Parts: sequence; C-alpha cells; structure tokens
Amino acid sequence: MLDIRTNIPNKKVKSELIVKKLLSIEEVTSAKTILVYYPTKSEVDISETFKILEEQGKTIFLPKVEDYKIANFSQKTYLSAGKNGILEPKGRVTINPRNIDVAIIPGIGFDSAGNRIGHGGGWYDRIIEEINFKYIIGVCFDSQILPIAPNEPHDKSVHLIITEKQIINTRY
Repeated sequence: MLDIRTNIPNKKVKSELIVKKLLSIEEVTSAKTILVYYPTKSEVDISETFKILEEQGKTIFLPKVEDYKIANFSQKTYLSAGKNGILEPKGRVTINPRNIDVAIIPGIGFDSAGNRIGHGGGWYDRIIEEINFKYIIGVCFDSQILPIAPNEPHDKSVHLIITEKQIINTRY
C-alpha cells in the first residue's frame, strides 16, 4: 500500500482538489480548533490549508510524534524534523487539550467504513483515545480506498474520508 501512495501520479493537482473539498465542508468551516499534520512527500499535501485556517481565526495544532502530544501551530512556528523526519513544532512546548473540533489525518489506506491503515506506530489511535474530537477526517488519494482495511480492536476509525474524487461519510 505504501508503494501505491508513493507512486501516485499528479499528487500536487490531486492534493489541491482534496484541500478544496476539505475547506468547504461544514465540519471544517464551523470548527474553531483543528489538528492537522505536516505532510511527507507521499501524503496528501494539506499545507496550503494552514494559512487559510489561521486567517479564519482557527486554532491549529500539529503532532509532536515522539512525545505522543500535540502543539499549537501557526505560520510563525519554527519546525524541525522529528521522528522519521516528519516536521513538527520545534522545542518541548506541547499540550493536550481535552477537546478539539476536528482532526485531519493521513493514512496509507482507508475503507468505506472508516477503518484506517497507518504506519503501525499507533500515534493517532492514542491521541484519538485521549482527546475528544467532534469529527475525525481522513484524507487520501482515491487509489488508497480499499474494499476492506484490516483493523484491530484498538484501531480508531474516521468519520469522513476525503479524496480527490469523493467524500465518504462513514457513519451512514
């Protein structure tokens, strides 16, 4: 699956389509607090949402993967490479609020029931367990939608999945 994501053609164009959908849905437009991720080369690039969300007055958070925490994020935040080279807010300033409106998370694959295949570290599963999110939104390329994504009892599912071609509501 990781090879599929790595070799997807036209990632930039497809990412832009996903971002456009993401910024237009009610779950995001009405949110005040949003957990985002800083994309790796193979993930959906949602980085253009950061400035837009900040300009809309939303509080943005980014993962601090090694600490299993999250940190406030703005366009002025210094980023440095953390675990696995993923960019995250520099330093040890982390928080874990009890409630965040929306989490936008990547995955290697998803199925229409909202099951997610991650990298196997369980970071998002732990954070979703600790923080009350109103909505958890998975973003991926359409070729990453699977008939069935294997999952285990501790795996957390998403409420919506957004691809360049569709929005899948997993709760209906």
